[in-house]
Amino acid sequence: MAEKITGWAAWHPSKGFDDYAYEGPVVYADLDDDLIEEIDNMNGDEGTNKTDGWRIVKVEVRKVEETV
Repeated sequence: MAEKITGWAAWHPSKGFDDYAYEGPVVYADLDDDLIEEIDNMNGDEGTNKTDGWRIVKVEVRKVEETV
């Protein structure tokens, strides 16, 4: 298993990562139509667009092991 993977997440320049993550995945493995539609809906609800509101960002997910 890989120690890290690349994914895609919803991010806002002033709010940070997706507050609505409890309703679905935090990170998506592929940049697909579902994520694009979600971003469009979030921006539509807030009256923003991909320039000043929610956008899709590339993220890296890493395995972290706890050391005691």
